[in-house]
Amino acid sequence: MIGRYFWVFIKGMMMGVADLVPGVSGGTIAFITEIYEELIDSISGLKPKKLKLLFSQGFASFWKAINGSFLLAVFGGILVSVFSFSYVIGWLYENQQVGLFAFFLGLLLSSFFFMRRAVPSWDLAHYTTLIIGAIVAFGATQLAPTTTTVSGTYLWLSGFIAISAMLLPGLSGSYILLVMGVYPLVLESLQVLVSMTTQFNQEQFMLHGGRLLILGTGIIMGLLIFSGLLKWLLKRFKTYTLAALLGLMLGACHKIWPWQNELLYSLGNITKKQTQAVWPSEFNGEPTLGVALLCFVLGISLLFFLEKMRQNQSTHEHP
Repeated sequence: MIGRYFWVFIKGMMMGVADLVPGVSGGTIAFITEIYEELIDSISGLKPKKLKLLFSQGFASFWKAINGSFLLAVFGGILVSVFSFSYVIGWLYENQQVGLFAFFLGLLLSSFFFMRRAVPSWDLAHYTTLIIGAIVAFGATQLAPTTTTVSGTYLWLSGFIAISAMLLPGLSGSYILLVMGVYPLVLESLQVLVSMTTQFNQEQFMLHGGRLLILGTGIIMGLLIFSGLLKWLLKRFKTYTLAALLGLMLGACHKIWPWQNELLYSLGNITKKQTQAVWPSEFNGEPTLGVALLCFVLGISLLFFLEKMRQNQSTHEHP
């Protein structure tokens, strides 16, 4: 059992890394690693009435009722990853975006062929649902990031909306934060707090810790509300919901196409930044085709490793 939660923790770390990259969804990683439904079910089950078990039957019953070990492993992995890799992902996003995006593109495209089996029988209705999901994801990722002043209320709302997207494969919570103009602020706060492990500054801690606390409360509210809706959909219309989730994954793939040119334009006093997927020959920077191909193959290889790990775990649990 400890071995299972160790792997859940590793999957949580992978979700955390994905959530740091605008264009990549932690929900996609949860879907690929087949903990998605348990995650949604566990989060939606966090209801105040379960607190009664804590006082009537003790901590062990309460912990079991909320699937606490699973949730601790997932969110522990996410938090460790977010704080550990914020510098690394920030640097890769700024300096090695082609390779970073090629890796996740390989992971996403290969995972689609594995995840198709989640829908046992495909018919016209399922394909239609998949196409609708793809169109929704494509439309959402056409929104242009905005540079704006961030208030506490706006930061809370950004967290609420971003986590709702983050739970959906294909829709990136960090990209939503980028669209809403708060992603650089959040990444800066994470990096500052990480740097305080060597030199503590109370004023900076209060500022950046306060920002993340406000964002975090929005995230928690979004998790509790949106997970309930997803649980209901998976219970009532499971195969169609899964088809729509696969569509969301496909529709967002263009956002992590390795070669993206930036476009800047102004609307009044607001500056917006959009990216446009182009062929390597039209890329404004160095296309680094060799690096892109290597990272693409690594992404595919990781998917096969995850699939092998899943099969071994399934054999171990059900010999």
